[in-house]
Amino acid sequence: MRILHTSDWHLGKTLHEHSLLEDQQHFLNWLLDYLDAHPHDVLLIAGDVYDRSLPPAEAVGLMSQFLASIRRRSEIPIILIPGNHDSARRLAYLSEVVASRGIFIVSDLEQAASPISIDGADFYAIPFLNPYEIEFPETNGGRIDRSHEAAMQFAMDRIGPVLKPERINIALAHMFAIGGSTSDSERAFVGASGEVNIALLQSFDYVALGHLHRPQKVSDNAWY
Repeated sequence: MRILHTSDWHLGKTLHEHSLLEDQQHFLNWLLDYLDAHPHDVLLIAGDVYDRSLPPAEAVGLMSQFLASIRRRSEIPIILIPGNHDSARRLAYLSEVVASRGIFIVSDLEQAASPISIDGADFYAIPFLNPYEIEFPETNGGRIDRSHEAAMQFAMDRIGPVLKPERINIALAHMFAIGGSTSDSERAFVGASGEVNIALLQSFDYVALGHLHRPQKVSDNAWY
């Protein structure tokens, strides 16, 4: 299986008050041509499709044009998740409709335990998890750990029981893995509470990560 793992497109981003939409259009055109020349079995977009939760109309139009163009040229399945810059609710608009065209937008934690099966592999898409939006059970003494690592553990407590070891299991996640190297282009989480131990995802054969912009391997099975 050939997987094209992408993330952090940040459509609609501006740099020093200069819109990057023209550059992003060139990137999307290149991506379409690349997929034509190098066929893959699935395209993954591991979060931060847009640069802000309320993206400009031009950025939304750019994404819409890309999805329409790729469907005219290919039937490659596409799986995408929201990142911390995205609005999960806005990104998931019409998700049930586009799923019929092989475009899977997983924006809700409850969907994460329902894998998307493609050619013998099960894809578990874990959207960006805000620990302040999760209803954690109380621990002894009523204390609740609202770290990003606790949020990922909460997700894995639901995914773990449905994983099938005999299958190829692949995860998408948008998070700051401990040990990952940042670059100047991220707006990183503040403090250690934003970091997540990648060992929580050791049950997967491959983990496609988003959030850190530097391409890198953070464990034997996980890459940005």
